[in-house]
Amino acid sequence: MQDYKGGVMNLSSVVNKGVVRHQKGAPADVLLADVSFSDVLAQISELERILQADDAWDSAAIGDVLSQFGAGVLWLAQDDVVMGYCIYSVVFEVAEVLRIGTHPDFQRQGVAVRLLDELFALCGASDECESVLLEVRADNAPAIALYERVGFGQIDVRKNYYRNANGASGTDALIMQRSLG
Repeated sequence: MQDYKGGVMNLSSVVNKGVVRHQKGAPADVLLADVSFSDVLAQISELERILQADDAWDSAAIGDVLSQFGAGVLWLAQDDVVMGYCIYSVVFEVAEVLRIGTHPDFQRQGVAVRLLDELFALCGASDECESVLLEVRADNAPAIALYERVGFGQIDVRKNYYRNANGASGTDALIMQRSLG
């Protein structure tokens, strides 16, 4: 993971730790050299298709989410290939990880941890953000272990929240939280 480029579309405008943060509505094509923001969204939506086959967000859906108040996206890229992404929302004192994924070629190399650490730093820089929430399938043991390793704890369960491949509901969602204070 040497020489990564990262990007954030957020409400602040600061350059820090190799990740560029731009104000919402600012020209996003400067975030990655040689790659436009629409190309980044296309890569993220392709990763969604690969990683979340039953519930993938396309570029339009991602764009719609990012147009909402408090929404943003972080990503890491190497050689102009998006290695991983984290789509999030910050409303009042709570941030929520809406989507997170790592390119199959870069899994188990710390990409998701790096993205989450950047989200924690971003949220922690605001005196208003107190915690980060996320939902995870109860049967996704590797993701649960990762989230616990970076400080998330389970706070609730949504019974039968996720649909199975046949369309029937059946898999619980664990709601996890990490305090930032």
